[in-house]
Amino acid sequence: MNQHRNAFHIHWRFERIANHILISYGNNGSGTSDDQTVFDSLDTTKKRLESINGKMDYSPVFNEIRIQLPAKTDYQRQNTSKVPDYGSEFSVFDITIVELLSQGVPQKHIPEILHSKNLRPSGLSSVEKRLNFIREKYSLNSTSEIVAFFKDHRLI
Repeated sequence: MNQHRNAFHIHWRFERIANHILISYGNNGSGTSDDQTVFDSLDTTKKRLESINGKMDYSPVFNEIRIQLPAKTDYQRQNTSKVPDYGSEFSVFDITIVELLSQGVPQKHIPEILHSKNLRPSGLSSVEKRLNFIREKYSLNSTSEIVAFFKDHRLI
């Protein structure tokens, strides 16, 4: 487990949601390495995933990597009805904010957590703007409705 920054617990989660396969990996290690090769490797992986219409986000808050891959080929997509895919609309930043809210963290304390984990943007105004955008776009009236929306769509 030394490769995982002294973690004693790691987890993998594989899930299929709509037309995507979601993979998450996390551990309870001491956090990100300052080694530039680690960041270069993550960046290279992210670019490769993007070349096949996938995406990858890293959340230092939860020491977790989330990967999203298309579950169907282009040929298969031609013959399927359109299912809303909310997972591709939200970043790790969005998911992290809502996940913290779902754990009972007050909104005013979220910037401190984001800042301590070097997740940017980390200001209260950025958090509020993003939550307001989500509220307006999906006609949600409160923070609890945002949390419920994310849970209903298996984003957290």
